[in-house]
Amino acid sequence: MNDLRVGFVGLGDMGGAQAQRIIDAGFLTTLWARREASLAPFQNASNVSVAGSLKELGIACDVVGVCVFDDEGVMQVVDGDGEGVLHGMAPGGVIAIHSTISPQTCEMLETMGSEKGVQILDAPVSGARQGAVGGTLCVMVGGAANGFEKALPFFQCFGSTIELMGPIGSGQRAKLLNNVLNFCNGTLACIAFEVGEKLGLDVHRTQNVLSASSSCSPA
Repeated sequence: MNDLRVGFVGLGDMGGAQAQRIIDAGFLTTLWARREASLAPFQNASNVSVAGSLKELGIACDVVGVCVFDDEGVMQVVDGDGEGVLHGMAPGGVIAIHSTISPQTCEMLETMGSEKGVQILDAPVSGARQGAVGGTLCVMVGGAANGFEKALPFFQCFGSTIELMGPIGSGQRAKLLNNVLNFCNGTLACIAFEVGEKLGLDVHRTQNVLSASSSCSPA
C-alpha cells in the first residue's frame, strides 16, 4: 500500500470514477461529500475513511484532488472562508484541481496556498467517464515541478497521459485549447453531413462510412 495519504472531493460522474481508481490502487484515501449518497459506493473499502469537514480532510491528507463543478465550487472547497481543505493541510501538501475553471482562479488559489506552504496544481482531465474508469485520462497539469512530482503517483491512478504544461494555469489553458478543437471537430462533422445530403448521399450510410474511416474522431 502506498504511504501517500490522499483525499478526494467531488464524487460525481468523473470524480467518483477517479476516486475509485485511487482506492483500488491501495492508497489510504479520505473522502468528503455534501451528500451521504455520494459516499455509499465506497463505504465497504478497507482503505477509505470519511472526513467530517473539509478542514478535517485537509488534515488527513498529503494530496487532495478536487473535481467539483465550477470556479465558485472550487473556491468553496479549497478556501471555504477559512474552513476549506487548504486550512487543514500541513505545509508541503498538494491540492490538485481537476475541475475545468479559469486560470485566474487557479492563480489566486496558488497565492493563497503559498502563504500556508501548500502547493496548488491545476490538473484538468480529458477522456470522459470511460477514461476515468479505465485509467486512461489525459491529465494536463500547471504548477511547480516539485508539487507535480509529489502528486504524480496520485495522477497515475487514473491517467495514462500526464503532462506538466508549465506554471499554474497552464493546465487550464491546455484544456481550453482541447475544448476549442473538440468543438471545431464536432462542427465540421455537422457541416460534412449537410454537404453529404446536398450531394444526395444517404445520411445513415454516410455516418457508417465516416465513422469507420480516417475522418473519424471522438468529437
